[in-house]
Amino acid sequence: MLFWRERRPGVAISAIALAAIAGCTSTVAPTPSASPTSAATSTPTASVTPSASATPTWNPEQVAAIEVVGKFADADDKIGADPSAFTEKQMTNLLKEFSGGEALNGTVNWNLLLKKNGYRLSGEIVIVSTDATRPVDNGRGAEVHVTQCQDQRQGKIVDKGGNPVTADEFQIAEFNLRQFSVRKPPGEATFRVFGFQTINGKCP
Repeated sequence: MLFWRERRPGVAISAIALAAIAGCTSTVAPTPSASPTSAATSTPTASVTPSASATPTWNPEQVAAIEVVGKFADADDKIGADPSAFTEKQMTNLLKEFSGGEALNGTVNWNLLLKKNGYRLSGEIVIVSTDATRPVDNGRGAEVHVTQCQDQRQGKIVDKGGNPVTADEFQIAEFNLRQFSVRKPPGEATFRVFGFQTINGKCP
């Protein structure tokens, strides 16, 4: 998931057009500086270590929202590990099952930026904690805010040779407190991620 940038998007690594961030402060996508929402050098591909399974106190909608955040991150990670292997249409098709709106557009744009520069995401993002609000419906369908503390210390953006990219806009903060807006729009049967941002708070 992304999700690494303040994206929103971001690898949850989360991808999920964003703005730069530093650490667990507010800003959007994985956590390099730059872009929306909307994932090391011997060259292991980017991956996210899943958070613990849902607690017994979470209701089915909270569990579904948390699961779709994980699937969104997995899709973003798959693209971010080798953006050059995907066209814009392929990126969109892979992500749109789990995301929409700014989360989808920002994550695609972020991965296109990596592709344009010949970069990719590498390393492992560890989910330290996950929390979810109870669903509310303000006319846009059931909405759950899923918040994750992400340990991104092993994550980095590398060039074609596997060397870490040093430009400021591609740096990844060590920790990222990312909140995802997950909605089930009226008439739809499943949740999707529609936005994400880095928020203030304790992480870790």
